[in-house]
Amino acid sequence: MLQFGISINSMAHKVVITPFAYNDEYETYVWYEEQHVGLGDEFLNELEIAYRKIANNPHHYGFIDENKILRDYLIRRSHILLSIELRTIQLK
Repeated sequence: MLQFGISINSMAHKVVITPFAYNDEYETYVWYEEQHVGLGDEFLNELEIAYRKIANNPHHYGFIDENKILRDYLIRRSHILLSIELRTIQLK
């Protein structure tokens, strides 16, 4: 798994990006760049903002499944819906 660590403050959580999601991000970046040079970079900036918001307040986002495991975050500008799974890791 690729990891995107966010350390805005000591209360921030870590966002982990699965290889599948990373591939989607890359393909989306390439598609935007093919449409207009610079749009891919704008997409990546929006994605980084989304990850920071999720890391700072992951419980804010609503559940999208009956088992209450997955949450969602909509990147409004690009109409991209991120699926979020929160996990608790115990430190030893």
